[in-house]
Amino acid sequence: MDKLLNQIYYGPPGTGKTYQAIPDAIKIISKNPKLANSDDFGRVVQYVRHNFNQKKHNVINGKNLYRNTRRIPNMWGIVLEAINKSEPIINQAFAKQTLCAVEISGWSQTYRYITHFGFVDPPYKDPKSKIDLPLNKRGINFVSKINNWLANNKQTYHDLQKANAKTPLDPIFIDEYVDSIYEVACSSDVTGFVKSILCALYMAAKGDLFGLMAKEKHIANFKKTYDGQDVNKLKIYYDPYNSIDEDTDLEWTTWLANNMKCLGLIEEKNKDNKKIYFDLTTAGEDLIKRITNQWKKNFKPELFREEITIKSAIDLGFIKLVTFHQSYSYEEFIEGIRPNLSNNEDDNEDGNISYELSKGNFKEISDRATSDPKNKYVLIIDEINRGNISKIFGELITLVEPDKRTNIDAIDQGLIVELPYSKEKFGVPDNLYIIGTMNTADKSITSLDIALRRRFNFKEFKPKYNLTEIQSVKHADGTIIDLNKVLEKINDRIEYLLDKDHLIGHSYFIKIDTWDDLCELFRDQIIPLLQEYFHNDYEKIAMVFKDHNNLKSDNEKFIIKENYSIEDLFGGETPFDDEKDRYKINPELVNKKYSNIPVAFFKEGFLS
Repeated sequence: MDKLLNQIYYGPPGTGKTYQAIPDAIKIISKNPKLANSDDFGRVVQYVRHNFNQKKHNVINGKNLYRNTRRIPNMWGIVLEAINKSEPIINQAFAKQTLCAVEISGWSQTYRYITHFGFVDPPYKDPKSKIDLPLNKRGINFVSKINNWLANNKQTYHDLQKANAKTPLDPIFIDEYVDSIYEVACSSDVTGFVKSILCALYMAAKGDLFGLMAKEKHIANFKKTYDGQDVNKLKIYYDPYNSIDEDTDLEWTTWLANNMKCLGLIEEKNKDNKKIYFDLTTAGEDLIKRITNQWKKNFKPELFREEITIKSAIDLGFIKLVTFHQSYSYEEFIEGIRPNLSNNEDDNEDGNISYELSKGNFKEISDRATSDPKNKYVLIIDEINRGNISKIFGELITLVEPDKRTNIDAIDQGLIVELPYSKEKFGVPDNLYIIGTMNTADKSITSLDIALRRRFNFKEFKPKYNLTEIQSVKHADGTIIDLNKVLEKINDRIEYLLDKDHLIGHSYFIKIDTWDDLCELFRDQIIPLLQEYFHNDYEKIAMVFKDHNNLKSDNEKFIIKENYSIEDLFGGETPFDDEKDRYKINPELVNKKYSNIPVAFFKEGFLS
């Protein structure tokens, strides 16, 4: 498979390079474990990770949510107190000074139990100190449930505020939050912590979820290795949470697991002196089934078809398609500083322009492939020869070579570089396949960047002249025009007059069924393409159509040559020759009067 890691499909336009790249890419990913029919929840998690990947969806670490769920009743106690001290219309924003007047530690960790679990509508702002909480319908209904529950238990919101780590979480909160996870997971905006919970549920289902014992909380304490594994390897492995960065510790695994344990979704399986391992509970299994069934039946049923399509492969993040052009840059491909207009968490609060470091297309799919080594990923680069390769790839052109790729099972192998903007250590994983397409009419393969040519395998795509998809066309007089022969004759003449890089591909002639289709093809596509190839040298274009001699009358020609007199134009003597030729496209073709075009247009030009 090393030979397939880097490929370029090259040939004239219309020879099916991009068309073939798509099924080839699907073939590469078709045996991915996450595409197995038995792993439907894996597809859900894959889609969520890929499509909900903005800054607000990628929580930094689990400590942005409190270490246990006692903050859930605490938070609703604060909300109820704010409501009682504020206006009775509770779907309006609460006064900032009212909410923030309540002294409570871990404020930012606490309000996320409201914002991330579907009790306010997005977009919402996660501020650093003060907060407005305009509850939506779900939030308002839950407030009513809590009030009734408090009344039945002869308690007040003050009792909720006093809940501590030893206070069992009442079923009214457990049921509501499990339902909230379900609803947010099946919505158009999966929040950061629901996304993390989905990933944790998936890891628990696979037997990979663990938390750390207190004495082993911080990754800094692991020094170079942990349980004999390289720390960087651990970072790669636990990236499914989208929560690992250079400064993050592994304490978040315990904090998030504690929340899920309190909600009854996971339970301790076993422990050693460093880690606690978790299994799904029946409630956790039921939640996975509910989410998966909703996605399969109503939310995204196309993701679960037995045959993977290019759309679902792109939606799941296994395939990414980009197109190079003259202004495409390193910043778009690898990483760069980009403007940000968002006013979400940690952004500027006034909506003014700010700038942030963003991943480019290649870095994004490389990171995804690195964190998911059991599955293959494909980057399709259309028109790869149109970009400035040295400018776009930069220092990474070396990293794409098969023997320079990184491998999670051999982390010391492969080439690692430091990226100039983020200073991050980066390598290209060996489960990322690159397929480039190259139009030889746009730029000859001989002038392609030599660094790229040396690192890619090239597969030529030639025009095909025996395709069953190319039909013959019948003229009104009964004459049959064999389009395969028409295409072959045109290309023979182009190759003689120009070169083989500027032929015409067979795809132009597919789905041409009628005489009008054929005439329109030449009017709108073939003639303009030849004008570009020959730089409007109509004498050579006429030769391609066999219009350069007197074998056809003018009304049977695509390109008509006319003579006009200089004297008629200017009168009297001129310094110019008396005669000069000019060319025009047949007016019947230009004016779409296809029924007036005789069969000799094609028969005499290509079949005689």
